[in-house]
Amino acid sequence: MSTGTRYSAEYPLRLANMLRRRWGGQLKMTCFTDQHLPFDDDVEQVDVSGWGLKGTHSKIKLFDRTVIDEPYLLLDTTLVLRDDLEKIVLPCIESGKDMCVMKDWGYECMQGCIRYTIPTETTEEIWKQYVAGKKYPFMDTKEFIDYGEQNFVWAAMQDLGLDKDAFWFPVHWVESYRRLRKLAASDYDEAVRRAAAAVIIKFHGKPNPHVVVDRGGCIRSGIRRFPLKPKTWAYLQAEMEDCWR
Repeated sequence: MSTGTRYSAEYPLRLANMLRRRWGGQLKMTCFTDQHLPFDDDVEQVDVSGWGLKGTHSKIKLFDRTVIDEPYLLLDTTLVLRDDLEKIVLPCIESGKDMCVMKDWGYECMQGCIRYTIPTETTEEIWKQYVAGKKYPFMDTKEFIDYGEQNFVWAAMQDLGLDKDAFWFPVHWVESYRRLRKLAASDYDEAVRRAAAAVIIKFHGKPNPHVVVDRGGCIRSGIRRFPLKPKTWAYLQAEMEDCWR
């Protein structure tokens, strides 16, 4: 899913490159976007500009089985794949669950950056609730209006009982770069160990991948955030440069 102008076309293009390297089997890639991107022919593009949905809310539309009617893995363009994706996808398939999701790092919610879904009548109810105008207490906040699709999906999952029957990712599969770098300021070795155990590194907030892969940009960002912790200034820089290409 690549919509809006917050991230450049470089992000979905590099994600496609990483998928080609990190998936050993047959691969079908689809980018849902509101602009035409210069992908190679192995990436199908679906125009979402007519969906009328703001921000990340377009991801809720993917529960509509007229859009996708086969099992799929949803990936944000701000993910860096540092290991083989089979390590996530195969356990999801083997679980037999309709929803395979991960917990958010900051609060009690599912994290919307990655999700494996088998479309069913029950999962489609998430989209139907959204279209019907289902209201939850958090929905009047600016954060929800701009970027809060995961809050709606989580609330709908609870309503439908999908949270109890979901397959939840082990916490080490996907790590937050921002949280790892913060950890590195107090326990550098543990931050390195956790990064090495992760399949995916998620970027949210600052710094972004295009900053970290540039050594100078990464160091400047590290100095601003942790001026007295020089070991953190270039945290994971070389590895992210190797992965995000």
